[in-house]
Amino acid sequence: MSAAVRVFQGRLSALCLRGLTPQTPGNHPVKGPRLTHSQTGGGVAPLHGLRVLDLTRVLAGPFASMILGDLGAEVIKVERPGAGDDTRSWGPPFVGSESAYFLSVNRNKKSICVDMKNPRGASVIKELAAVCDVLMENFLPGKLSSLGLGFDQLIRVSPRLVYCSISGTNTNSIISLNMNSLALIL
Repeated sequence: MSAAVRVFQGRLSALCLRGLTPQTPGNHPVKGPRLTHSQTGGGVAPLHGLRVLDLTRVLAGPFASMILGDLGAEVIKVERPGAGDDTRSWGPPFVGSESAYFLSVNRNKKSICVDMKNPRGASVIKELAAVCDVLMENFLPGKLSSLGLGFDQLIRVSPRLVYCSISGTNTNSIISLNMNSLALIL
Protein backbone atom coordinates (compact mmCIF):
# COMPACT_ATOMS: atom_id res chain seq x y z
CA MET A 1 0.00 0.00 0.00
CA SER A 2 1.45 3.38 -0.99
CA ALA A 3 2.09 6.14 1.53
CA ALA A 4 -0.59 8.35 -0.08
CA VAL A 5 -3.23 5.64 0.30
CA ARG A 6 -2.23 5.07 3.95
CA VAL A 7 -2.56 8.81 4.67
CA PHE A 8 -5.93 8.92 2.91
CA GLN A 9 -7.10 5.80 4.76
CA GLY A 10 -6.07 7.34 8.08
CA ARG A 11 -7.96 10.57 7.36
CA LEU A 12 -11.02 8.71 6.12
CA SER A 13 -11.14 6.40 9.13
CA ALA A 14 -11.17 9.47 11.36
CA LEU A 15 -14.33 10.61 9.54
CA CYS A 16 -16.04 7.24 9.02
CA LEU A 17 -16.91 4.66 11.62
CA ARG A 18 -15.91 1.72 9.43
CA GLY A 19 -12.90 3.24 7.77
CA LEU A 20 -11.77 2.44 4.26
CA THR A 21 -11.95 -1.21 3.38
CA PRO A 22 -10.77 -2.68 0.11
CA GLN A 23 -14.16 -4.28 -0.50
CA THR A 24 -17.46 -3.63 1.24
CA PRO A 25 -19.08 -6.92 2.32
CA GLY A 26 -21.72 -7.98 -0.20
CA ASN A 27 -20.21 -5.93 -3.03
CA HIS A 28 -18.14 -7.84 -5.52
CA PRO A 29 -15.55 -6.26 -7.79
CA VAL A 30 -16.51 -5.79 -11.43
CA LYS A 31 -14.89 -8.37 -13.69
CA GLY A 32 -13.46 -7.00 -16.89
CA PRO A 33 -10.79 -4.67 -18.25
CA ARG A 34 -9.78 -1.84 -15.98
CA LEU A 35 -11.12 1.51 -17.19
CA THR A 36 -8.85 4.49 -17.30
CA HIS A 37 -9.91 8.12 -17.43
CA SER A 38 -9.31 8.27 -21.18
CA GLN A 39 -11.55 5.24 -21.75
CA THR A 40 -14.59 6.43 -19.79
CA GLY A 41 -16.12 8.65 -22.44
CA GLY A 42 -13.78 9.32 -25.27
CA GLY A 43 -15.10 12.89 -25.42
CA VAL A 44 -18.45 11.80 -26.87
CA ALA A 45 -21.35 13.55 -25.19
CA PRO A 46 -24.61 11.65 -24.62
CA LEU A 47 -26.66 13.84 -26.98
CA HIS A 48 -24.00 14.08 -29.70
CA GLY A 49 -25.73 13.97 -33.09
CA LEU A 50 -29.03 15.41 -31.82
CA ARG A 51 -30.03 18.69 -33.50
CA VAL A 52 -32.27 21.12 -31.59
CA LEU A 53 -34.05 24.14 -33.06
CA ASP A 54 -34.31 26.61 -30.18
CA LEU A 55 -37.09 29.20 -30.53
CA THR A 56 -37.05 29.96 -26.80
CA ARG A 57 -36.38 33.23 -25.03
CA VAL A 58 -36.23 34.39 -21.41
CA LEU A 59 -35.69 32.08 -18.42
CA ALA A 60 -36.98 28.48 -18.63
CA GLY A 61 -36.62 27.88 -22.37
CA PRO A 62 -33.02 29.03 -22.87
CA PHE A 63 -32.00 27.22 -19.68
CA ALA A 64 -33.58 23.95 -20.88
CA SER A 65 -31.92 24.15 -24.30
CA MET A 66 -28.61 25.07 -22.60
CA ILE A 67 -28.71 21.74 -20.78
CA LEU A 68 -29.20 19.91 -24.10
CA GLY A 69 -26.23 21.82 -25.55
CA ASP A 70 -24.12 21.00 -22.50
CA LEU A 71 -24.92 17.32 -23.09
CA GLY A 72 -23.64 17.54 -26.66
CA ALA A 73 -26.67 18.40 -28.78
CA GLU A 74 -26.22 20.86 -31.64
CA VAL A 75 -28.50 23.76 -30.64
CA ILE A 76 -29.54 26.33 -33.25
CA LYS A 77 -30.90 29.37 -31.43
CA VAL A 78 -33.24 31.61 -33.40
CA GLU A 79 -33.23 35.29 -32.44
CA ARG A 80 -35.26 38.18 -33.78
CA PRO A 81 -33.56 40.56 -36.22
CA GLY A 82 -32.14 43.78 -34.82
CA ALA A 83 -32.06 43.49 -31.04
CA GLY A 84 -31.72 39.70 -30.91
CA ASP A 85 -32.76 37.92 -27.74
CA ASP A 86 -34.31 40.13 -25.03
CA THR A 87 -31.78 38.90 -22.48
CA ARG A 88 -28.79 40.28 -24.42
CA SER A 89 -29.40 43.58 -22.62
CA TRP A 90 -30.24 42.21 -19.16
CA GLY A 91 -27.71 43.44 -16.67
CA PRO A 92 -25.49 44.33 -15.06
CA PRO A 93 -23.25 42.40 -15.00
CA PHE A 94 -22.06 42.62 -18.58
CA VAL A 95 -19.16 40.90 -20.32
CA GLY A 96 -18.19 43.45 -22.92
CA SER A 97 -21.54 44.49 -24.39
CA GLU A 98 -23.31 41.17 -23.66
CA SER A 99 -25.24 40.35 -20.51
CA ALA A 100 -23.66 37.68 -18.34
CA TYR A 101 -27.07 35.99 -18.11
CA PHE A 102 -27.39 35.78 -21.90
CA LEU A 103 -23.88 34.38 -22.27
CA SER A 104 -24.41 31.80 -19.53
CA VAL A 105 -27.68 30.29 -20.80
CA ASN A 106 -26.79 30.51 -24.48
CA ARG A 107 -23.43 28.79 -24.36
CA ASN A 108 -22.95 25.86 -26.75
CA LYS A 109 -25.51 27.33 -29.18
CA LYS A 110 -25.31 28.64 -32.74
CA SER A 111 -27.37 31.83 -33.11
CA ILE A 112 -29.18 32.94 -36.24
CA CYS A 113 -31.57 35.84 -36.81
CA VAL A 114 -34.91 35.06 -38.46
CA ASP A 115 -38.00 37.25 -38.73
CA MET A 116 -40.66 34.62 -38.08
CA LYS A 117 -43.45 37.14 -38.77
CA ASN A 118 -42.27 37.38 -42.38
CA PRO A 119 -43.38 34.50 -44.68
CA ARG A 120 -39.77 34.03 -45.85
CA GLY A 121 -38.65 33.75 -42.22
CA ALA A 122 -41.40 31.24 -41.44
CA SER A 123 -40.22 29.24 -44.45
CA VAL A 124 -36.66 29.22 -43.05
CA ILE A 125 -37.97 27.89 -39.72
CA LYS A 126 -39.84 25.12 -41.56
CA GLU A 127 -36.68 24.18 -43.47
CA LEU A 128 -34.71 24.05 -40.23
CA ALA A 129 -37.44 22.02 -38.51
CA ALA A 130 -37.20 19.48 -41.33
CA VAL A 131 -33.54 18.77 -40.50
CA CYS A 132 -33.82 19.00 -36.70
CA ASP A 133 -34.77 16.31 -34.21
CA VAL A 134 -36.25 18.62 -31.57
CA LEU A 135 -37.94 22.02 -31.63
CA MET A 136 -38.21 23.96 -28.36
CA GLU A 137 -40.40 27.04 -27.92
CA ASN A 138 -41.86 29.06 -25.08
CA PHE A 139 -44.13 31.57 -26.80
CA LEU A 140 -47.58 32.37 -25.51
CA PRO A 141 -50.04 29.61 -26.42
CA GLY A 142 -51.20 29.96 -30.04
CA LYS A 143 -48.54 32.48 -31.07
CA LEU A 144 -46.50 30.14 -33.27
CA SER A 145 -49.67 28.59 -34.74
CA SER A 146 -50.72 32.07 -35.88
CA LEU A 147 -47.38 32.32 -37.73
CA GLY A 148 -47.85 28.91 -39.36
CA LEU A 149 -45.22 27.37 -37.07
CA GLY A 150 -47.34 25.51 -34.53
CA PHE A 151 -47.20 21.80 -33.79
CA ASP A 152 -49.91 20.90 -36.32
CA GLN A 153 -48.11 22.76 -39.13
CA LEU A 154 -44.55 21.57 -38.36
CA ILE A 155 -45.42 17.93 -37.78
CA ARG A 156 -46.47 17.82 -41.45
CA VAL A 157 -43.03 19.12 -42.44
CA SER A 158 -41.18 16.70 -40.15
CA PRO A 159 -43.26 13.83 -38.72
CA ARG A 160 -40.41 12.68 -36.45
CA LEU A 161 -39.93 16.15 -34.89
CA VAL A 162 -40.18 16.29 -31.09
CA TYR A 163 -42.04 19.56 -30.44
CA CYS A 164 -41.35 20.82 -26.92
CA SER A 165 -43.57 23.68 -25.78
CA ILE A 166 -42.60 25.25 -22.45
CA SER A 167 -45.23 27.42 -20.81
CA GLY A 168 -45.17 29.55 -17.70
CA THR A 169 -48.90 30.16 -17.94
CA ASN A 170 -51.97 28.02 -17.41
CA THR A 171 -53.24 27.16 -20.88
CA ASN A 172 -56.53 25.66 -19.66
CA SER A 173 -58.33 28.71 -18.30
CA ILE A 174 -58.72 32.44 -18.81
CA ILE A 175 -57.41 33.21 -15.33
CA SER A 176 -53.77 32.23 -15.13
CA LEU A 177 -50.60 33.10 -13.32
CA ASN A 178 -47.60 33.91 -15.47
CA MET A 179 -44.83 31.97 -13.72
CA ASN A 180 -42.07 33.75 -15.66
CA SER A 181 -43.26 37.13 -14.35
CA LEU A 182 -43.62 35.72 -10.85
CA ALA A 183 -40.03 34.43 -10.97
CA LEU A 184 -38.81 37.93 -11.84
CA ILE A 185 -40.78 39.46 -8.96
CA LEU A 186 -39.47 37.00 -6.39
